[in-house]
Amino acid sequence: MSAQILIVEDDPTLADGLSAALEFLGYGVAGVAPSGAEAITVAGRTAPDLALMDVHLEGPMDGIETAGILRERFRVPVVYLTSHFDDATLARARLTVPYGYLAKPFDERELHSTVEIALYKHALDARLAVAGRLAALGTLAAGLGHEINNPLTYVLGNVDFALDVLRRHGLTDDAAEPPRDVSPALVRDLREVAAVLAEAQQGALRVRDTVRSVKDFARIDESAAARVALREPLDEALRMTGVELRDRARVRVEYGPTPLVMGDPARLQQVFVNLLLNASQAIADGAPARNEVSVRTGADARGNAVVEVRDTGHGIAPADLPHIFDPFYTTRPVGGGAGLGLATCHGVVSALGGEITVESELGRGTVARVTLPPAPASVPSLRPRAPALAVEPARRGRVLVIDDEDAVARAIERMLRASHDVAVETDPRDALARIGAGERFDLVLCDLMMPAMSGIEFFEALEATCPAVAARVVFITGGAVSQRANDFLARQVRPHLAKPFSAESVRRVAADAVREPIAR
Repeated sequence: MSAQILIVEDDPTLADGLSAALEFLGYGVAGVAPSGAEAITVAGRTAPDLALMDVHLEGPMDGIETAGILRERFRVPVVYLTSHFDDATLARARLTVPYGYLAKPFDERELHSTVEIALYKHALDARLAVAGRLAALGTLAAGLGHEINNPLTYVLGNVDFALDVLRRHGLTDDAAEPPRDVSPALVRDLREVAAVLAEAQQGALRVRDTVRSVKDFARIDESAAARVALREPLDEALRMTGVELRDRARVRVEYGPTPLVMGDPARLQQVFVNLLLNASQAIADGAPARNEVSVRTGADARGNAVVEVRDTGHGIAPADLPHIFDPFYTTRPVGGGAGLGLATCHGVVSALGGEITVESELGRGTVARVTLPPAPASVPSLRPRAPALAVEPARRGRVLVIDDEDAVARAIERMLRASHDVAVETDPRDALARIGAGERFDLVLCDLMMPAMSGIEFFEALEATCPAVAARVVFITGGAVSQRANDFLARQVRPHLAKPFSAESVRRVAADAVREPIAR
């Protein structure tokens, strides 16, 4: 699609000449406005890629004032057209951050080069702005994630524990028989409590997923990248969104030949799920036979893999289109989404060296296009790993939990105490004293970031005095991890647990640990 240029010029002869020249050069003309007020109206309706702005417009609003409004309100870049600049006018013009100047009269070659440079600079600035916003959001998310994940760990842990207790006593809706020694009224009340806890659990899991999505902007796990055939994550994404799509539109899939790309199938699947859900949600319910969502793959002239998701939905307004990759920007009503889907897609695709673009027209639908570079031939293909199976502990073990937040430590203790003897310490120095006095543990769960003594400092002290127990340390992290801490975790033999974690994952770690004999 050619760039759309808005001409703001009060000389009709010059405006007609500019329009003809731009169309000859392959550009589209978004509109011709003889005044600032009309330029603002046209820009709001058409969202042009560039405005060619006469500095000295007739009327109450000159070109510089108009350019400032276009920049602030619609983010439209401007190239000024003028026959002369005095110092005061030039100083005012610079404040609007123009993307170039054309001195009248100018020829076709000057027009072409100035427009191309302006479009390129604006596209580059837009990419840098998005990258800056995502990086800043990622930095903020790392700090907020730590503060959110700590309470979220004990909220989820305690809710899970409470549901387990109610389930064991037959006081949940899925229980076959209620206990006979409990009054029917109390059974009803406790089953309602179980239902409320289940709803709270779902809400907490949504918070967890949102925090993880935001943190993804700052860190893409490159270690998981390998050569991937795009058909695999696309098939899985289509399967996951099939019910949602089927009720709104016909689905057409056309797989053309594409090169293998570098990536993590789970991340790519996340991108395609988001694009398919956006396509589905752009189409109203009730007329699946009249609407279509199509998925096409192929390769471009440079050998890149291309995936297109096209829909016949209501489209995106021109004023909204420049903001669709901004985090938390959404046109949906409250509760319709956090506005992270396309921002997440942008982060994943950009990290893989690719590009994601969206074209849309109100009333005619939208096409999202993902372009990814081909993978080098020497990297092995990534095979999905089989999920780990939950296992029962071989024996009752001894576990030491170290976390400066007592509620987190107590939540972990509740998760494990049915199968293991659990000791809790909120100060790692007290934990060192216990181990120094001769206590031995099958597993030490230790928070990484603590004020009195960090997990790294605890581990280094323990390794110097009792290496056998140090070998049994598993770290738990809540975010805001420094580069030093990341490097430290990468050197550990045992994987760490990221807050908030499930009770099942903690029990699995403990069960694995007690299978190993304790060195004396």
